[in-house]
Amino acid sequence: DIQEGGITLYGGLIGGVLGGLVYGFIRKLPIAITLDGAAPGMILGQALGRLGDLVNGEHVADRTSLPWGFKYVHPDSPQYQEFDSFRNSGELAPFDSFAVHPTAGGYELLGDLIILALLLFVARRYIRTPGWTFALYMALYGVMRFALSFTRNDEQTLFDIPVPMLVSAAVVGGAMMVAAILYRFPGPITREYADRAWGSPADDGEGPDDSGPPPPTGARPRAGRA
Repeated sequence: DIQEGGITLYGGLIGGVLGGLVYGFIRKLPIAITLDGAAPGMILGQALGRLGDLVNGEHVADRTSLPWGFKYVHPDSPQYQEFDSFRNSGELAPFDSFAVHPTAGGYELLGDLIILALLLFVARRYIRTPGWTFALYMALYGVMRFALSFTRNDEQTLFDIPVPMLVSAAVVGGAMMVAAILYRFPGPITREYADRAWGSPADDGEGPDDSGPPPPTGARPRAGRA
């Protein structure tokens, strides 16, 4: 019943990355560098998508008395329907609701934008290993999504643990594995990347000189698509 929901963000992200990897291998793109380039766009897309969650109130969150709590009073909102029993019992007035944490459309939206800023203005400046910006994106989002589960109560559980928590932990672990693999096997390195990251243009023979930070183990700079 996918028309009734049940599709998660993680599925789209994983499917999109796998599709991109297949395309990259077919076109012989520098995979690690391409992943780094995709990471900011992915987290920006996630942030924009959360605007819809903010409007619809489609993720059921915990009640809160904080000043930024949201009340959803449209009858079609899942968050509004969550409190039907309180309206039926008279504890809530008709068409009223409780204020809840703006988990998806507020906290996650802001978290996505913070991650975007870190990727653009910190990771790009200091990370010198191809693919590590993407690994950082995976780790940061996984940690944030794990924490947000504490304010949501509409998530399926496995062994009494919210499934998104389990997936988030796996994503963080996967980020560390990706970082380790790409450090050893970064794949093709474009001249442009070598010049920016290590302070010298790539060379088909000896590669970058030692004037900047050293390239990762296994890096073999060569000409390629930027």
